[in-house]
Amino acid sequence: MVTNYVATNVTAVIGSFAMFLDNVNVGGASADMVDVTKQSSANDWREKLSGLKDGGQITLTVHYDPDDANVPVLGQAAATLTVDWGGTLKWSASVLVQNISIVANLGEKIVADFTFEITGAVDFATA
Repeated sequence: MVTNYVATNVTAVIGSFAMFLDNVNVGGASADMVDVTKQSSANDWREKLSGLKDGGQITLTVHYDPDDANVPVLGQAAATLTVDWGGTLKWSASVLVQNISIVANLGEKIVADFTFEITGAVDFATA
């Protein structure tokens, strides 16, 4: 049986910065494929092994407060980002700030897109 989840209580924290989220996009995780084909490979088919893994990136769209002194900035040291999906799954990884894009439309809340590059392992913990 498949369960459909609705993102109603997703939160994210990096250091002392707790984010009010509009959107979370975890993408680009990958593993290198290492070609280990040899002359004796069955029926001339290539053989491969999974190599090093890359966590990819995570992009968060957040309510932006320019007066918040805890907002992540470019060039800061790697920090642990934790995303609580509102159920039993928590995602965390060490991240570096790669890109910040701020949008301030007249009469609307200010939002920022933070793109974080993942460095090291990704932890999927269940409560």
